[in-house]
Amino acid sequence: MHVAQKVCSGFGKRHASKQLSRCGKNASEMRHHRLIRATKQARQQMEAFEFDAELWLYPGRGGWHFVTLPRGVALQIKFLAEPGKRGCGSEAVIARTGKTEWTTSIFPDKASGSFLLPVKADVRRKEKLTAGQTIRIVLMQDRSR
Repeated sequence: MHVAQKVCSGFGKRHASKQLSRCGKNASEMRHHRLIRATKQARQQMEAFEFDAELWLYPGRGGWHFVTLPRGVALQIKFLAEPGKRGCGSEAVIARTGKTEWTTSIFPDKASGSFLLPVKADVRRKEKLTAGQTIRIVLMQDRSR
């Protein structure tokens, strides 16, 4: 039996399959396509994440303030992220604390294995936030950017 080369419409990769079904796809390839479809559907859902985390001041220059996302939230965002869409593994998000909402990006942090959410000075001023406070964050991936 010869090995058939098929092009996968999900990723544009070639698959070698020895046993093809009547429709031209073997069971493994059909599972692969179902997984691609399920992943695309999950990514299209604009899931909001709500959590409490401590606001902290970056020790370097600039006075940057960050919140480290809980590990569980970070894992879900990594799963829902579109691979290679943005540089450095960052993800565009819409964040809200209190009554203030802003658009920004979260960045992967190797030390924590999570993402860092920068909290702008304007947001801190409006909400009267200081480093060391635990704040409630509502975070949603921003598919428009």
